[in-house]
Amino acid sequence: MFLDGAAREAAGDFVPFVVWFNFLAGFVYILVAIGLVLWRPWLFPWSVCVVALTVVVSIAFGVHIVAGGAYEVRTVGAMIFRSLVWFGVALAVRQSR
Repeated sequence: MFLDGAAREAAGDFVPFVVWFNFLAGFVYILVAIGLVLWRPWLFPWSVCVVALTVVVSIAFGVHIVAGGAYEVRTVGAMIFRSLVWFGVALAVRQSR
């Protein structure tokens, strides 16, 4: 994302919008983690938002793949993993409210 040359080549066929989403989502992950530690009332809506946005980006990534765009297989696994983890967080928070 911020690298060029050999480092960028080593990254492989990354998809820029997925990388940017994951970079920006990292800040929200930290916010939600703080909400988990402090058990804030806004925790559930934020975790649902993270799930929804992750699924939307995953679908867009799927469209990119179906359209013949270059991608890394590890990104498919990472997006599935992120979606499942955040779905689990949102479900756990909802059930303990």
